[in-house]
Amino acid sequence: MTVTAVAAFAALPAVRRSDGCRLLLALTGLRFACLSVGASVKYTYYLVHIIPYFAALIGIAITYTWYLSGRKARLLAAAALAMYFGVQTSALVHSAVS
Repeated sequence: MTVTAVAAFAALPAVRRSDGCRLLLALTGLRFACLSVGASVKYTYYLVHIIPYFAALIGIAITYTWYLSGRKARLLAAAALAMYFGVQTSALVHSAVS
């Protein structure tokens, strides 16, 4: 979903023109590079540093898609969010049961 959000940032002209969105994309890339290269040991709790950036990218991409596109794009955005929340809920239930 994050890759799709980054592609949406590249594809939507309204997002590309926004200084804040460009800054968020640059900061996300910088944080990703620092965590990928700089951290010699990859721990899962490092995700807490990158997840807020990914969530912001996804949220902005879904919002722009929802308000600037037609009905088909809205249905696609709603389906993507439903799948995302379904996977997150099932992972939470699985870890709670295990």
